[in-house]
Amino acid sequence: MRLLPKSIFICFVCLGLGFPETDGFLGPLPDGDPGLRSLGEREYDYIRRVTWLLDLRGSVLGEYLKGARLPEIESVTNLNLELIKDNLLGDHFAVEKMLTGRAVPANMSFDPAYSECRIDYAEFVEPITNKLLEAYKESQCSNASFPAAVCSILPPYIESKNQSSWGRKMIDAMGKIPEGIVEGKLHWVGGFDFCLDQKVNYTYFAINSSEGVQREFAGQYCRLDLSSNTLLSKNIELPLQLGVCVPDNCSPENVSFYISEDNIVLSYVLNEVLNMTITQVYCGQVLDSSTDIPFQAGLGVLLTFLILGIICTIYDGSFRIMVVERQLRKITQGSLEKLENKEKFVLEHLDKEDIGIWHRLELVVVGFSWYSNIRKIFSTRKKPHHLPVLNGMRYLTYVWVVCGNTYVFGPLYQEAWTSANIVSALLDLPKKFKFQVVINYHLNTDSFLLISGVLITYWFLKRVERNDNKLSVRIIIHYILHRFWRLFPAMMLTLMFYTCFYRYFADGPLFPKDIGDAGNCRVNWWVDMLMVHNLVRTDYLCLTWLFYIPLIFQLHVFFLIALIPLVIFPIVGYVLLAAMFIAHIGATAAITTELRQNDDPGGMFTQYYLTPWCRAGPAIIGLGVGIFLHKTKCHLKMHWAITLVGWICALGTMAAVVFSSFSEFKEGGERWSDAAHAAYDTIARSAWAVALGWVVIACSTGHGGLIGRFLGWDLFMPLSRIVFITFCTSAMMIFRYVYTNRILLYVHDYHMRYIIFGHLFYVTIMGLFFGLLWHYPASIGIEKAVCCKTFNQWILAGRHPEKLLDEHHDKKKD
Repeated sequence: MRLLPKSIFICFVCLGLGFPETDGFLGPLPDGDPGLRSLGEREYDYIRRVTWLLDLRGSVLGEYLKGARLPEIESVTNLNLELIKDNLLGDHFAVEKMLTGRAVPANMSFDPAYSECRIDYAEFVEPITNKLLEAYKESQCSNASFPAAVCSILPPYIESKNQSSWGRKMIDAMGKIPEGIVEGKLHWVGGFDFCLDQKVNYTYFAINSSEGVQREFAGQYCRLDLSSNTLLSKNIELPLQLGVCVPDNCSPENVSFYISEDNIVLSYVLNEVLNMTITQVYCGQVLDSSTDIPFQAGLGVLLTFLILGIICTIYDGSFRIMVVERQLRKITQGSLEKLENKEKFVLEHLDKEDIGIWHRLELVVVGFSWYSNIRKIFSTRKKPHHLPVLNGMRYLTYVWVVCGNTYVFGPLYQEAWTSANIVSALLDLPKKFKFQVVINYHLNTDSFLLISGVLITYWFLKRVERNDNKLSVRIIIHYILHRFWRLFPAMMLTLMFYTCFYRYFADGPLFPKDIGDAGNCRVNWWVDMLMVHNLVRTDYLCLTWLFYIPLIFQLHVFFLIALIPLVIFPIVGYVLLAAMFIAHIGATAAITTELRQNDDPGGMFTQYYLTPWCRAGPAIIGLGVGIFLHKTKCHLKMHWAITLVGWICALGTMAAVVFSSFSEFKEGGERWSDAAHAAYDTIARSAWAVALGWVVIACSTGHGGLIGRFLGWDLFMPLSRIVFITFCTSAMMIFRYVYTNRILLYVHDYHMRYIIFGHLFYVTIMGLFFGLLWHYPASIGIEKAVCCKTFNQWILAGRHPEKLLDEHHDKKKD
């Protein structure tokens, strides 16, 4: 009997399907022990409410994790020597079934590929499993009371080979069922790189054969998706994932069949002891870029932009100043001294002379210049009527986005488990007061909507004012095309990257077989191009994190209904804005009340978060702030007491909107009613926008104090210029970090803060790169080439003789 414990220990610890000897990692569970209690209705509801607020579509995380603390999971968490021994000794029928029911399906028995796989796979697995059968035969068949029928069918050909050194390495690279399942460690990774490093060359001896055959293979890492039949019978889905190291001549189907059916010991443990099923085997992607047309097309576009950037930078940095000086000599009749002396007719000619088609084409070239674009990005020169407070507000909002996305993208997505403590994190972190900043990070969209509303109104009214307060069709068309073109190129860059390149980003044990968004992009790309993916085919959302971009564009176009009357008949414009806001409040209240009562998180995402009529409030408030600043010319006198009260109310409102959820999630907190949730959904976003609107007004009119000076800090100017392109591409960078890890992420405050700062640095650098490569040339450069009117604008667009022109340019701005 002494051989039996050792064999079982080796088998199930080394094959990644078991635990240490004695009592398993949890130890013996006394009756009534709460360690493996059910998640419970309160905890289950708690996780659902957290994931609702984190904007997770469908909020299925609660359903997935509900099984992690059910007693039925003990079959996994308490798998140990005694459990398997009791099953083997106490269920002779199961043993007989295990030994006799090994008929190989026709598709496998005649499959030479499986035969090749089985030879190599069995070479390092069966030295372990055969010892178990051999020990079982020795210990049981010598017992007269043991059924002779069972002994008679034990395979006589069992041969216990000594495990080879390379076999121990293959076993060592496999995942082992570890500690921490109860807190959410549902993915048992193993050694990904160590597995791939294995290059095996050995001599194979067939049964009853003395002649050896040389064989060789490399290690291949596969991820098994396991499903508990016990939990499925209770309509609870709990995906478990296990990494295994197998020969590279094994297909996913071969791996599944060998473990679940062919190897009698492994199949017994999987099917009888654990009562689990292998639902999927993923062995990585076999990528062939030579036949991947989308990849080749995307790579061609990027290389084209890269080559154009290099060529145009050389032209702009080395030759353009000569081209500009030659044009200036024509204007000054060959004497640049006339320009240096600021002769009036020369300066007037610069400001009024129209440019030709060749000048516009040259501006397209300059638009690709990294030299000029870097100067534009890092310039701290303020334009007339600039609102510096928006720079700091825009960048800090983006920091909030990265903070929230670091927690949500990857750790909480379920394509592949990437967190070691997902259950305990979702139950414990929301109880912390400071974590409400993460839970409510979705308010960042409302901040962007407010900023956008301020800018479009301020810009629109200033443009009409420069046109002698006359509204023209040209201004309206420019308004629509300007908004579209500022958004479209960056979004298409992200779409191209996500569609064409995401599968080539990297590989690893956590990399999912499919990233849902990216797969949807291959069939739903046209919806994103039309800027309607927040409303059309929302079941196949592509670029989910960019849903606010079409939202902003749709609202901008819709707001013309109020902006046009605002110029012609101001009272009518004000009435229309008020009517829009009232309609928004009414629609939001009706929709959220119904969704909350029906407990429909999926509908909450598609019918509330994505729809412009439910998200218009902050943008409408931004329009009001823009109108106010335009009317007052950013000059407003206020008594210090009014200013103080305004700041107290604004900061208090912002704190209430962000931290009010703590009353529900804190230890012992009471669950909000559906009516309270609906009221919060209806009012909170607009209240947040009103508070931010006060900050914009106060800081823009000289009542911001230290906050105004901080938000208007020159450092925020270059950072804010790349926020949009960085926001578009940052989620892909975060996904890449999460899915290329070799170990699971443990969600902990300090660890997550460290990652957040790393993400901020990395995605900012990548945002600058993509801004120079794509966004500034395709969006801003082409628009400047189309809209440029005078020689002065043409000259200042790229490198030019600054001493001759900048003084005139600054004087003209003033």
